[in-house]
Amino acid sequence: MAGLGHWLMLLVVVTITLDDADGVNCPGNRDWYMWNDHCYLWKASLTATWERALNICRAYRGTDLVYLDSIGEKDWLTTQVTGVFWTGLNDRANEAVFQWTTNSSLDANLEPFLKKDLMNGDSKDCVEMDANTGLLMDRSCSEIKTFVCKSKKFMDWFLKEEKRGLSSKPPYSYDSRATLAEAKIACLQRGTACTAVLETNVPNIFYILHSSPIITHNSVSNIYIPSVDSRRLQSVEYKDEVLFLKLVLNFTTTVLQTKE
Repeated sequence: MAGLGHWLMLLVVVTITLDDADGVNCPGNRDWYMWNDHCYLWKASLTATWERALNICRAYRGTDLVYLDSIGEKDWLTTQVTGVFWTGLNDRANEAVFQWTTNSSLDANLEPFLKKDLMNGDSKDCVEMDANTGLLMDRSCSEIKTFVCKSKKFMDWFLKEEKRGLSSKPPYSYDSRATLAEAKIACLQRGTACTAVLETNVPNIFYILHSSPIITHNSVSNIYIPSVDSRRLQSVEYKDEVLFLKLVLNFTTTVLQTKE
């Protein structure tokens, strides 16, 4: 039986994880979690077929359906997610040859957790994970489930625009931070209330812009625009995903354009 010290240590680890998820460098939404410098998105009410889930995940820059790098990561996921959910593992290209949607292979240490369903001859090319058992199981890609998205490591959610800034000179009335990293964190935590981070020629002051300031050419400043979406959802086929992401996840700081 685990001692009190073990459970206190576990509580501390979980608390730190959730605090980090509140926004060190993940989008400012409670549905994002951080682990080992990756950002993960999971929302219990957000369900889709495997292919649609893949497109929703890739609507975020540097993000894919979750891919596992270690047993530790798999075990951590089981503490954050409930039920069964889609992963990026599949054998759609070559039967019985499982790869992640990142084109990487399943790690040998994770292979014992993959249970192939050979009892039914139906096409089962996409892999789910059961948070209760930690097992991976191939299923029909047309089934509808929750899913987990995972970003690249150290993902920078900002796009830099050089020699852009405000028409007036500093100081400004906007809130500020001493470093660019701190300003980006504060911006992400504010979600759509932050439109950009402004870097000027004044040392150790990075402004957090809100509302809709007029951005113009400025040779002594740069701006960093939060840009979570990848602008990949461009077609009518995925227009409903675009609207759903904007309404439910509430963190699209740049407008997702769709073709009519």
